[in-house]
Amino acid sequence: MRLDMKALGRRDENWLAQVSARLGVVEAHFARYSQRKVEEISFLQTGLKLGRGEVDSAYSLVDDAGLCG
Repeated sequence: MRLDMKALGRRDENWLAQVSARLGVVEAHFARYSQRKVEEISFLQTGLKLGRGEVDSAYSLVDDAGLCG
């Protein structure tokens, strides 16, 4: 991560979700530790509003059976 990005960093969930996406943390987890055979995983967005709640980050995943999750 670039130093200027680190200097502007915050501790809130939205910023941490953006850092996680930029560093490929979710993709690395599925590649290294998951039993599930993932064909494709894509980061969609952060801060997704859902009714009364909010999702910090949204991903799209396709496994070897073609199932999305």
